[in-house]
Amino acid sequence: MNVDKEKLSELLCNRLGEQEYIPCINSGGCGIVALEINRRLAKHGIRSTIINIGTRSHIVVKIGNRYVDYRGEFAGINDLIINARNRYCTEYITRMKHEDLKESVDDEDAWNNAFDRHAYYEDVIKNVRQAVDEAVQELYIQQLSQN
Repeated sequence: MNVDKEKLSELLCNRLGEQEYIPCINSGGCGIVALEINRRLAKHGIRSTIINIGTRSHIVVKIGNRYVDYRGEFAGINDLIINARNRYCTEYITRMKHEDLKESVDDEDAWNNAFDRHAYYEDVIKNVRQAVDEAVQELYIQQLSQN
């Protein structure tokens, strides 16, 4: 079955938007989130792209034409792309390999410590897995009902 990535990303953004609040998740926890979204989608046979904005200022996952982080759609990406292009700064928004992000995430000193990874790591993983699994399941049910 073909996966409608636009619909999937919409469903995932909705699911992530329903998750419990985690303090400073996008200030040191975004790499953990991106890694788990990418990993969980791969378990479902769905490819996504990890995107590094700036010098690890923010890590998101591109699914279809949406950029996704823990709070759902990362709406500021288009402005960042336009600004980068206007400054001829192509390295500002780059793809990142799963393995490179994993290595980076494993190095706690490389990330903003505003996010308390020791207190929230397990919650983040659980919430992301739940959001991805529910979004994929809902997409498959919708696609099956249309056939």
